[in-house]
Amino acid sequence: VDATVALKTEGEKLTGTFDLGGGRVWAVEDGTIKGNDITFVLRRDRPSGGSMSYDMKGTLKDEAIAGSATAMGSTVEWSMARPK
Repeated sequence: VDATVALKTEGEKLTGTFDLGGGRVWAVEDGTIKGNDITFVLRRDRPSGGSMSYDMKGTLKDEAIAGSATAMGSTVEWSMARPK
């Protein structure tokens, strides 16, 4: 998934958005940052009805974040980097 991500920290609180285009914007919920480690939840509506949550974990290194996302019993790797 490609998205434009805006993250903001206030102490250990992490907030922001994932803008996937086409009017699809997911809010960063329950976000925390401790040192270089971040956690947050993304919730989205499902086309078939209901919603699903992605539990996101990552580590900040230089200008990038890499980690894992868990949803519906599956875990995948993810990464994002600040545009150059």
